[in-house]
Amino acid sequence: MEKEALKKLIRPDLNGMMLELNLALPRGLHARPSARLAKIAQNFSAQIFLRGKNGEADAKSMLEILSLSAQQKDRLSIHAQGPDAMQALLELGAFLTEPQIFADEASAQALLTDLAGNA
Repeated sequence: MEKEALKKLIRPDLNGMMLELNLALPRGLHARPSARLAKIAQNFSAQIFLRGKNGEADAKSMLEILSLSAQQKDRLSIHAQGPDAMQALLELGAFLTEPQIFADEASAQALLTDLAGNA
């Protein structure tokens, strides 16, 4: 989804801002997209959480994201609080509604290795 369209969906919540969307990933939030999502979230100073039907997860933690077991078309909400909350919601929302596909297995493995080193 275009960032301008996403911007219109962002609304205030109790401690910051939130964005509700339907997950577009064909296979849901399995390891690779969860790793990519966490990597994107780690670029922001804002506190960022995902909420789905199976609970809440810190968006900067691949393992917590995986625990949501989110599948394609599941309703998710992203909650962000901090100076760059709006930008975080736009970036994460764009990824979840129009996910990038890994070009090859090597780039996917490099991302997972990088995340493991930062844990």
